[in-house]
Amino acid sequence: MRSLRGGDSEHFGTGIIKTVILPNEEINRLAVEAEELKQYLSAQRQVFEESISAFEKDRLIREQEFSMKEREFADTLGSLRGRLEQRERVNYGIAKDFFDYKHVVGKTRQRL
Repeated sequence: MRSLRGGDSEHFGTGIIKTVILPNEEINRLAVEAEELKQYLSAQRQVFEESISAFEKDRLIREQEFSMKEREFADTLGSLRGRLEQRERVNYGIAKDFFDYKHVVGKTRQRL
């Protein structure tokens, strides 16, 4: 058996194999296709980055809207609590006056 170097079979497997690639129409087509894919990837990456940027802007706007609504609800809640306390004071006064009046009427009836 002969080796790639042309020696005996003892030296088989120690040789160097060289690969030569010759120009081919298929290689040109693949190069064009690879370039097209690179351009497509670049375009998709740009679309992706623009989408991410738009989503981040949208999130920022929504967070600002949420903060405004939260402040608005907190203000409304404070206002309603104030009105509730005012109504409770008024109702307490009315109830106190009613029971004082009822007590006076009860004493007057006992005297008669």
